[in-house]
Amino acid sequence: MQDTCPRVATLLDRLLVKLGLNGRAVIPIILGFGCVTMATITTRLLGSKRERIIAAALLGITIPCSAQLGVILGMVAPLGPAYLAIYLLTIGAVFVAIGVIMEKVLPGRSTDLLIDLPVMRVPRLGNVLRKTYVRTVHFIKEAAPLFAVGAVSISLLQISGLMLEIQDSFRPLVSGWLYLPPEAATAFIMGIVQHDFGAAELYALPMAAGQTLVALVTITLFVPIIASIMVILKERGFKDGLLIWLGSFVTALFVGGLLARVITI
Repeated sequence: MQDTCPRVATLLDRLLVKLGLNGRAVIPIILGFGCVTMATITTRLLGSKRERIIAAALLGITIPCSAQLGVILGMVAPLGPAYLAIYLLTIGAVFVAIGVIMEKVLPGRSTDLLIDLPVMRVPRLGNVLRKTYVRTVHFIKEAAPLFAVGAVSISLLQISGLMLEIQDSFRPLVSGWLYLPPEAATAFIMGIVQHDFGAAELYALPMAAGQTLVALVTITLFVPIIASIMVILKERGFKDGLLIWLGSFVTALFVGGLLARVITI
């Protein structure tokens, strides 16, 4: 995959320029469907601060990780192809909209794509295993402490009772704006720990097909998990990290509420 990505980057360069990026951004975007936290770390390879901010925002808001994607597809697929299409089109539209808006708002322009195209060869098992080992060790060193801090933070919130207060304060917004059962607030709060945890919480809730779709779209766009936001804060700084976090919160609620009203028409 490492040897294939440069060719994919070249093919998609013109499209990604319209989103304020260049073809290199395809690498963290693809990785984001595996782990958004690791993908956010790889935004370091982008050529400018502007591109790194845009890529981090797109990853944090619109890209579901593999665990979350599996749970979501397992819930939306039984609803039928129409609901699956609406889900994919909604997330895709938000992805494009965020990229276009940030491309217009942030000063500067996309850097030119300068990338080496490696010779196409049959992968060697030894090389693949060595690269996998090196990147796995690097990921553990970078991300494991952040996941640990996130888990400890959530545990402290639960022990202190603040988690219940946050859930209770969120319930009126969930039921009044998103038209979902008040209990869905727990799923969204759990999604801050791990998005797939939050999506799994929705399984037990009695919801109509339209409500399930709204809940899944909202939790996909909801704030990045603690580990991801800590990486964003580390890589992009407090101000940019806070803006991305708030932007994801507002985007998720706005799109979810709008979709809820469209479905009920």
